[in-house]
Amino acid sequence: MGARDETISLILYEMVGNEGIKVIRSLSAPSTDLMIQERTQIPITRVRATLNLLHKHNIVSYDSDRDAEKGWFKYTWVLCEEHIHPSTINHATSKLMRLRRELQEISDSTFFKCENECERITFTEAYDNNFRCQKCNAMLKPVDPIAEGREIKKEMEEIKAMLELIGPLPSRLQNA
Repeated sequence: MGARDETISLILYEMVGNEGIKVIRSLSAPSTDLMIQERTQIPITRVRATLNLLHKHNIVSYDSDRDAEKGWFKYTWVLCEEHIHPSTINHATSKLMRLRRELQEISDSTFFKCENECERITFTEAYDNNFRCQKCNAMLKPVDPIAEGREIKKEMEEIKAMLELIGPLPSRLQNA
């Protein structure tokens, strides 16, 4: 497997997780959720949730038939290999755009972060919560915008490099 395929696999793993990768690998032929569950040994409820996630990313499609006896629908899932590459590009591009907005927010506002890394919130929200994290009750500390911006820029550069490796960088991101 080359660097391009490894990068696509990394992005795909970020999108759908370990169970998603297992389900993708099990779809060498059209399969029902029960067939996938049998091959992967993933609990059926998680197989179905994973299939829905894969469908959301346009990586799988399905055909449905109604069971004549019970009246239930039976879904047969198919892997759409030709959609994996565009889906990974879309995912990475969306992440890059989100980071661009986050970088702008960091430079425009004062933020506070929980010392346990639970959340990052604005000064107003921190003030309203008595500078306590709503999730773990730990103290909120001011965020260093320069250090935070540096981390965001580093992550953006990594994503750009990945995008350049797996395909042409979308024009709207050339100067991001």
